[in-house]
Amino acid sequence: MGAYFVKGDMAAAVRKERVVNIAAEELRQGDLVLIQTGDIVPADLKLLEASDLEVDEFELTGEIMPVRKGVQPEANILLLQGSNVLRGHGKGVVIASGEATEYGKILKQASQPNKAEEIRFVKKAHFALLFLLVPAMLVRLKPYGDHTPIFITYGILALLLLLLQNGEWLKFILMRRQRKQLLKRNIFLRHAAVLDEIGEIDVFCFDKTGVLTSRDIKVKDIYLGGVDSSIDSGAIRDQETSKLILTGCTLCHDLAYHETMARANPLDRALMSYAEENGMTIEQSLRQYQRIYQKPFNSEERYMACGFNDSLNGKPIYFAKGDPDVLLKMCRRYVTPTGKRRPLDFSFLSAVRSRMAAMSDDGSVVIALAYGETAIVTPPASYTFLCLFQLENSLKVETKKVLRQLSEEGIRNVILTGDRKETALRIGEETGIENAAKFCLTGRSIERMPLSEVSRQSEYVSVFATLLPSQKGVIVRLFQQRGHRVAMVGDGTNDAIALKSADVGISFIERSSPMAKRAAKVLINDLTDSLRVMEAERRVHRQAGLIAVCITLIFLVILFGSDLFTL
Repeated sequence: MGAYFVKGDMAAAVRKERVVNIAAEELRQGDLVLIQTGDIVPADLKLLEASDLEVDEFELTGEIMPVRKGVQPEANILLLQGSNVLRGHGKGVVIASGEATEYGKILKQASQPNKAEEIRFVKKAHFALLFLLVPAMLVRLKPYGDHTPIFITYGILALLLLLLQNGEWLKFILMRRQRKQLLKRNIFLRHAAVLDEIGEIDVFCFDKTGVLTSRDIKVKDIYLGGVDSSIDSGAIRDQETSKLILTGCTLCHDLAYHETMARANPLDRALMSYAEENGMTIEQSLRQYQRIYQKPFNSEERYMACGFNDSLNGKPIYFAKGDPDVLLKMCRRYVTPTGKRRPLDFSFLSAVRSRMAAMSDDGSVVIALAYGETAIVTPPASYTFLCLFQLENSLKVETKKVLRQLSEEGIRNVILTGDRKETALRIGEETGIENAAKFCLTGRSIERMPLSEVSRQSEYVSVFATLLPSQKGVIVRLFQQRGHRVAMVGDGTNDAIALKSADVGISFIERSSPMAKRAAKVLINDLTDSLRVMEAERRVHRQAGLIAVCITLIFLVILFGSDLFTL
C-alpha cells in the first residue's frame, strides 16, 4: 500500500528547545518536526527549512515522479502525512495531525462500512390492492355452482398483481443473477443493487495515473544532433552512437547492483526498458563495464553521473543524466546522427532549447544524457551531449475506446488527478474529453475559491489537476449537489475519499491499493469491464421490462377472458 502512518510510529519533534522522539499520534498543531531521508512524514507539515528535499507522494496525490519541496517563493512548502522522504532533510510546523490530515481523512472515510445489501420484500401497502379484485370475484361466483376454478383463477390474479406491484423485487432477483454472471468474468460487485445505481450514472470521474494511463513512464521520443530520432527508425545512422545511447540508458542510474533494479525510480526504469526493447540488456552492459565512480542525483545540482571501466579498450567512460539546461552547461560538444562530434554553437543550442520547450508543453518529462571519456580514473572536465529523452505516461490501450463509448451514451467524462496541470490537459486532449484544451482547475485555485464558484465552474470544467485527496471528494460531492449521479474510477490511496463519496466507486482487482479496494463498490480487471457492468445493468432493465409486459398480458387475459369461466 505504500508509505503509511500507523500507531506506534515515532517522530523527531522540538520540545523546549530540545529534539525528542515522541509517538507520532502525540503530535499537535504547532509542533516543530524534523524529517530526513527514509522518514515517513508523521503529520501534515508546513516547511520552515528544507535542504535538497524530495518526497514520494504517489499514494497521496498520484504524482508518479518525486516531488521537490522547498521554502522559496512559489515552492511547494507542504508535506503530507504518509509521504516518504526520498532525499534531503528539513524542519516543518504541524498544521494538521491525526484525522485532520489528508491521510487521516482517507482512513476515516475508507473505514466507514458500506451500506448492507437490502432485499426488497413485498410491502404491506400492496396487499390493499388485492381488495380491488374482490368485487369482480363475487360477480363471477354467482352464476356458477362450482366455485373452485373461480378461486384458483383469482388466486393467480392476486399473485400476478403482487408481482406487478413489486417490480423492484423481480429486478433485484435479475440483478443478483447478473452479479453472478459478472463474477465469472472476475468482476466483483459489492452488492447486487450496484447495478441499479450504475444505471443512473451521468458523470464518470477518472484518476489519471494507473487508470487512464499506465503507472510506468515510457520513452516517447529522442532528440539527437538537431533531429528527432529513435534507435530503430534509421535516423541514427551510426551504430556506435546507438550503442552509446543504449549503454547510457542501462548504466546511468543510482543503483549500484542490478539485482535491485525493481527498486529503480520510474524514470530509470523507462530508460532501462527502452534499452531492452532495442536489444541491449543490463547484463550485457555489465559484462563489458565495471562501475568505478558514482555521483548520486542531487536536487540542487539536478543531475547524476557515474563512471565505468570499459574492459574492451581499457578506457574509463562516464555518463551524466539530468536536467537538460544543467547538462548543456557541462558539455562542449554534441553528437550528430552520423556519429560526428561537433562543438556546441549558438545554432545547436537554439535548436535544442526550442525542442525542449516543445517536448515540455504537453506535460512530458524531458531529460538529457551526456558522456565523457578520459585517460585516467577521474570524471571528465567536460562532457559530450548525446541526446534528449521525452518521457510520458502512455494511455492504456482501452482508454480512448471506453471514454468514447461513454460519451456516445451521453455520459460526461471528467479527470480528477493529483498530477501536473500540463500532463492532465494533455491526457484530456488525447482522450477527447470535452473542453479539455480550454479549461482546467487546479488544487491551489480551488483552495482560494468559494465552493459555490467551484460548483458553478464544474459544469463546464472537465479536467482538475494537482488535487489533494480530500479535494477529489469535494468535487464529487459538488457534482452530486448539482443533481448528477457520479461514478469514480481510481486505484490509489489518494482516490479513497472520492471512491467513497461517489454513488458508485470503481477500482481494480489486481493493481489497486487495499484502501481503494475497500472504498469501491465495483472491482474490475480493466476499464473495458466498466462497460460490461453497464451492459449488465441494461440487460437487467430489458429483462425486467419484458417480464412486466408478459405478466400484464397474462393478467389481462385471465381477468377479461370469459372463456375461462364457462367451465
